[in-house]
Amino acid sequence: MLQKIFTKPVELNIGGKIITFKSIDDFEFSLGARTTIPLEKINEAIKSTPGELDLEANAIVVAIEQLSDLNNQSSEKNEITQNLKAINPAIFSNDNAWRDIFFALKKDQSSESSKYKQIALTAYLQYLANRQEMIQTIKTQLKKDNYQKEKAEAPQFRTGELECDKKSDSQNIAERLGMESML
Repeated sequence: MLQKIFTKPVELNIGGKIITFKSIDDFEFSLGARTTIPLEKINEAIKSTPGELDLEANAIVVAIEQLSDLNNQSSEKNEITQNLKAINPAIFSNDNAWRDIFFALKKDQSSESSKYKQIALTAYLQYLANRQEMIQTIKTQLKKDNYQKEKAEAPQFRTGELECDKKSDSQNIAERLGMESML
C-alpha cells in the first residue's frame, strides 16, 4: 500500500499530448474505459465474413499468448521494460490509443514505470479478451442466422386431383367463350 502512496508521478506522451499520472491508481482507472471495444470496431466486425472473423480471432489468440507469456515472465521490475522492447508494436491495436500508450511506456526506462507497464499490459489483455468475446458472439449469431435461413421452407404448393364437373369440361368452356372447340 505504501508503494501506491509514494509512487513517483509518470508523464507519458500519448498522441502528442503529455499526460501526468500522479498514482498507479489514477493510471489504472484511466485504462479501465480503454478495455471496451470502440463502436467502429464493432460495426466493422458485424460486416465481416465468417472467414475474416476467424482470421481476426486467430490473430487475437496469438497476441494473447505472446503478451500473457511476457506478463508471466516479467515478474521482476526491470524485466518488463526489456521484454516490451522486444515486442513488435503492431501487436498493440490503434484502438483506444493502445499503441500510443505502449510506445510512450517503452520510452520511459525508469523503475517507477515498470508497475505502470504491468498494469497497462493487464488492461490490454482484458481489451483483447473483450474483442475475442465480441467476435465469438458475432460468429454465433451468424451461425444462428444461417441455420434459420437454411431451415426456412420455401413456399410449397399443394397439388392434388382436379375435380372436374360439367362446367370444367373443355367443350363446355369453349362454348361459354363463344368458340367452337378448345383444340
